[in-house]
Amino acid sequence: MNVPSLWTDTGSTLEKVVLSIALGFMIAMFVILINKRGIGRIARKLIERGANTPESALTLEELGIRALGAGPALRDPGSLLRRSVRVAPENADDSPERALKSGEVSTARFYVPEEDRIAAEVRFDARNTTLPIAIVGIIAIGIAAYLCIKYIPQLLEFRLFND
Repeated sequence: MNVPSLWTDTGSTLEKVVLSIALGFMIAMFVILINKRGIGRIARKLIERGANTPESALTLEELGIRALGAGPALRDPGSLLRRSVRVAPENADDSPERALKSGEVSTARFYVPEEDRIAAEVRFDARNTTLPIAIVGIIAIGIAAYLCIKYIPQLLEFRLFND
């Protein structure tokens, strides 16, 4: 068994590795799209409306956002959204998380503290994150994966220009 045969056999390691990397990039593009365009809309609207203290906190209804898709991201304290968005306590004696423990995300009030505003603006900036750009990126990754699978074996054997 020689080294080039590892790269050129049908179902080879090269194909599996390149396709896995390409698939990983494609999935990452959609995750970024969802985070920036969908979930990040909450942080952008809170910043727009000036909700930067517990007193100025707003509910999702006041922002005009349905809680359906945002619920899990707002309940999980380790989520990307919750790194920037805080929960305002219902009263002075309550902990901020109590509003989310009941499971009612739609009645909880949220705000983005001033010290986290710039990080949230950068993290959830959606200007250049659109579905057409993601589709073009996926097509480009697919073409790059095809070219890698086709030409890397020839490069390894130094036969690229001798066919």
